[in-house]
Amino acid sequence: MLNASRIKRLRNSEILVFCAILILVGLLFFGILSNALYSWLSGLVLVILCVQLYRHSSFKVKKITTEDEYDTFESLDKAIKEKPETADYYYRRGTLHHDMCQYDEAFEDLNKAIELDGTLSRAWMERACVLMDDSEYEKALNDLNTAIELGFGIDMIGDTDMDLQTAYYNRGLAKIKCAQYHSAIDDFNEMIKLSGSWSTMEKEGLAESYYKLGLYDKAISEYSDAIRYNKVISTILDNSRYYNHRGICYFEAGDKKKARKDWKRASSKGYDLADELLKEHFSQ
Repeated sequence: MLNASRIKRLRNSEILVFCAILILVGLLFFGILSNALYSWLSGLVLVILCVQLYRHSSFKVKKITTEDEYDTFESLDKAIKEKPETADYYYRRGTLHHDMCQYDEAFEDLNKAIELDGTLSRAWMERACVLMDDSEYEKALNDLNTAIELGFGIDMIGDTDMDLQTAYYNRGLAKIKCAQYHSAIDDFNEMIKLSGSWSTMEKEGLAESYYKLGLYDKAISEYSDAIRYNKVISTILDNSRYYNHRGICYFEAGDKKKARKDWKRASSKGYDLADELLKEHFSQ
């Protein structure tokens, strides 16, 4: 896994190389046309600059990929044996355990990472995800509060902007499970604010929160946005879950005709829960 701040600096170097090449080509072309000596000299300087920037960026790529790629149990076990005081290694191994659904091992490693470095916000967030998988939502909420309070600075691992957005999203989900619906809505909206746009993830979270509050019209609006979003980005995405949930909102709002229509759409896509609702409410 690459360090985001290093990637950004690397990309800046590559951008400089690209811009320098463009300027070089322009100056050389002008020099050919005007036979201007200063253009030729400037071009020579830029050639030297491009070579140096390229060598510098290539070195950084090699250094990052050889030193920072700890993405297997074997490499992480070796790293922990060599440097057992490094919290990051335990965090990474805990994440791998979580991906493999090895929850006890993941929890143990993430506990160790936090014990070694209580400021490692991604370890707090990852442990919260493990706790949520174990239905420990109150404990997960506490870990997510800590992760967000610590923040994800430029020297943290991964994409720091995405980390913070993910933390708000997960906290919104945990708050729904803890019946903190108004606060969950705030978190989903904060995620949208941070990203500058929205996707079906936030819309579904908002819709469920509004549904739990009995605000069916708002829930219907959010599910409708999610359905439209999926239709725009792909014609083959399955909206059956959204149709089913929107149908429930319509039914609770008293619009049985639209509820039946949405459940039929969901049923046609193989969503079994919609079949059960149709049989329960429209079998006669």
